[in-house]
Amino acid sequence: MLHLNMIRSLLMKSQCFAGQPLFTGVSFSCSVLHTKCFGLLCFQNLNHGKTSTSTMLNNSLFANDPHKLKVARNYGVKLPNKQTPGQLKAGIDKGRMVHRNSNMVRRAMLESGGLDLRLNTTLAKAIAQCKKEGMSLSAINRLLDQKKQNVSEFTVPIIGPSGSAVLLQCYSKSMKLAIQHSKYCIRKAKFLATVGPESTVAQNFERKGIILATPPTNDESNSEDDYTDLAIEVGAEDVTISGEGKLKFSCSLSDWKVVEKTLKEKNINVEYADVEYIPISGVEISEDQEIAFQKLIAETEAIAEKTVGQTEIFNVVSNIEI
Repeated sequence: MLHLNMIRSLLMKSQCFAGQPLFTGVSFSCSVLHTKCFGLLCFQNLNHGKTSTSTMLNNSLFANDPHKLKVARNYGVKLPNKQTPGQLKAGIDKGRMVHRNSNMVRRAMLESGGLDLRLNTTLAKAIAQCKKEGMSLSAINRLLDQKKQNVSEFTVPIIGPSGSAVLLQCYSKSMKLAIQHSKYCIRKAKFLATVGPESTVAQNFERKGIILATPPTNDESNSEDDYTDLAIEVGAEDVTISGEGKLKFSCSLSDWKVVEKTLKEKNINVEYADVEYIPISGVEISEDQEIAFQKLIAETEAIAEKTVGQTEIFNVVSNIEI
């Protein structure tokens, strides 16, 4: 308050505001003699009776003082920067990567040797793959501790804006706890969504077996026709080349394990094989809800730390068009 009164006194003594709107002294954002106080400088316009922000200060004010009065505008809460579609897609792809690596580690932990990396070489390779793709050590350690923590995998169905559907896949001690922490993320992100019936949300997706494999290098040339022939031979429905240069096979729920086994028999390195939710069709939402959806993804990534490992949301699947 002492600094406030000092600044108010200096301004009232100065003649620089002659003919300018009358100062009403609401709050400040200034720097005088290294003393800072934050807020907004407001003026009352006597002619129009309107309150407005103004930065029209006389340049002669404290002209000989190196610490001139500096005015900054404050428009309240700063909105988050909207990510580009490419950035948002990268975030979603990162979530899928974590999901795939998590399942790869979980499957490896069930093989002989358990958690001993010297005996369980499959687990050692899975952990090395996680590190190679940038998965954090804390996330890897949580995966290894899940066997001790007695957590299970749950899928929380979400009904979003404009009829969109979202699935939050997570590890938690119970479905009740998973729903509670999912609602927390939705509320923090201000995403207009509710937890809905699984049957209603799930009908927007189809479950497919997804297998990622390293392209064979023993052939002189590997064309799309060669990969298509390979997919037919192993019983897959389709094959594409992912952004990382991997062969991505999709197949029915009843065939994906057979396809994985057949690929291995052909000495093709299978890096990942599991069942995923694939959206049937896309849904557009408003721009402000796109921002909220971005915040929802960020909240789900941080929930494991906030709940001290009670719940970890490792994948977000949606039919929202980006």
